[in-house]
Amino acid sequence: ILSTLIAGPEVGVLLLVLRLVGMPMGLVGSSISQVYSVELGKKSNEKHVKKITFDLMKQLFIYGSIGLTTISLIIFFGSEIIFGSDWQGVGEMIFLFLPWYIFQLIASPVSIVLLAENYFHRSLLLQIFGAALRIFPLLFFSSFQFIGPIELFAICGFIFYVIYCVTIAITLKSLKSQQ
Repeated sequence: ILSTLIAGPEVGVLLLVLRLVGMPMGLVGSSISQVYSVELGKKSNEKHVKKITFDLMKQLFIYGSIGLTTISLIIFFGSEIIFGSDWQGVGEMIFLFLPWYIFQLIASPVSIVLLAENYFHRSLLLQIFGAALRIFPLLFFSSFQFIGPIELFAICGFIFYVIYCVTIAITLKSLKSQQ
């Protein structure tokens, strides 16, 4: 859908940006998720689950923000050297997607807690909501031309992952602690 709303070379820049940061972030997030899953398997009670999850989310916010901002700065200032002058816009677009990527890095590794605590329906509804949040605004707002489709896509991704993080936090707060 997005590629039908974007003209020419911007599509290539968008795909490069999505892959450039998305692939290493996916590897890091997957590794963190595996370690986190092992810790969840050792859980003694809900208090332990809350603590390790909130601690991990906090650490991911701090270190993930630093890491992703550093990578973004390197790409921003070095994109012409790295990719050539034909790929102008890569650095700017990476900064546009930075808030989304930070919250995705926080939510993705700990999202398994929804399944571990038997909130399958909540996880499914979040995924459906996320797809709808990315598709429908693009279809609706693209005809108004007051915001570009790439900017709208970045905003919708950011909103989705913030909602995902909040949902995880609310779910954890609602768990009853076993003494």
